[in-house]
Amino acid sequence: ARQENQGERLENKQERREDKREFQGEKRDARQDFQGEKQENKQDRRDDKREFKDDKRDARQDFRNDSPDNKQERREDKREFKDEKRDARQDYQGEKLDNKQDRRDDKRELKDDKRDARQDFREDRREDRRENRQDFLKAREERKEKRKGLDEVIRREKQDSRDERRQDRVQDRLRRVDERLGGLRAARRERREGDRIIIDEPDSRRIVRQNNRVIIRGDENIRLRRKYRDVREERRGGEIFTEFRRPNGTVIVTVTGEDGRVLRRLRRFGGRESILFNNAPRRGGGYYEDSFVDLPPLRRSIARDRYIVEADEASEEDIEDALSAGPLEDLERGYNLDEVRSSIRLRERMRSVDLDSITFDFGSWELGNSQFARLESVAEVLKGIIERNADEVFLIEGHTDAVGSDDDNLSLSDRRAETIANVLQDEFNVPAENLVTQGYGEQFLKIETDEPERENRRVTVRRVTPLLNGNDDRVSDRR
Repeated sequence: ARQENQGERLENKQERREDKREFQGEKRDARQDFQGEKQENKQDRRDDKREFKDDKRDARQDFRNDSPDNKQERREDKREFKDEKRDARQDYQGEKLDNKQDRRDDKRELKDDKRDARQDFREDRREDRRENRQDFLKAREERKEKRKGLDEVIRREKQDSRDERRQDRVQDRLRRVDERLGGLRAARRERREGDRIIIDEPDSRRIVRQNNRVIIRGDENIRLRRKYRDVREERRGGEIFTEFRRPNGTVIVTVTGEDGRVLRRLRRFGGRESILFNNAPRRGGGYYEDSFVDLPPLRRSIARDRYIVEADEASEEDIEDALSAGPLEDLERGYNLDEVRSSIRLRERMRSVDLDSITFDFGSWELGNSQFARLESVAEVLKGIIERNADEVFLIEGHTDAVGSDDDNLSLSDRRAETIANVLQDEFNVPAENLVTQGYGEQFLKIETDEPERENRRVTVRRVTPLLNGNDDRVSDRR
């Protein structure tokens, strides 16, 4: 197309040159004809002037030699000659004006022809350019369409390659999870109690399935035994009282039922006893059937970045503001711990802090020492709030992405939440009794995707004291 375009441009250029050369030839011939006519007219005037002089000289000679009658005739002839001369001069002037007008007309006609030729040349060139432009655009569109087709093929191939690599990564991660969780799966024991399916794990964790809902519950005393070494256990009726004595004389009492469910946690110091939380079933239910609280959706009145604070981007003041704030809406009553753990509509009444800078290896709940420092700001805020009110309770929530089985993700998230609680109490001396943990697996994805997603593998800290105490704690600290 480019070669044809260049060939057409050369032909058009040659045609314009020939038209210009022909126009210049016509202009030169017209100029020569005009000069010839001008020379002929000039020669005729010279001949007429010479003839007039001769006639004048002859007449003067005849006048000297002639008689008076002849003189009279000569006078008349002279008068007649003057009249003829005047007529000739007038004719010459008229002819001169006519020639001048003819030359003006010829010049005007020449200018018009030149203007028309220039206009025709411009129109031809504009038309050639338009045609060349259209041909160029057509060729470019053809190239674009061809390139688009090639790009689409390449894009599909790249997408297929990315999908294959992503699938390979998912399979590789699932394989590594299988390797890490293989022993845990082998140690699980499944049993049925009525309409409940209970899966027992080796470290006193239970996964309970009932009414299309699934939860995981662990033994909170294991984490407290890790922190406090002076432990006493006593059975009273159908309840087990476990006392944890702190060096400063504070006694933490956890009361559990025969089924392993935490019923309440108490704090005794200086002759005073306070209840950190109560978890007794409200209607005599078991693990789950009495725990779910159905509330209307939250009408959030604050910005999202203040509702869910990203710990790695927030200041310590922002974290403290989120973890000391009251509920965003009024509460009808106080709720037990399992109701808080099991009801997202209830928990979402409280602001939260996402520990998005904490990263776990895929399929692991162990945290490297290098990441402990990332919890320092949150730990300092928690300790400051607990120093002001020793009865505060904070829920550590664990979440995973959607890769893997539901049971594995639920167990993994619960263990990750427990790991964070252990680091807070062991490395930063946050009181263990003021923390409770819960894993939610893939139930509450931050980003809706079935692919591996780092932002979904997160741990969240939430103050739940107002939810446990009801309206007693909602006025003074509302933010």
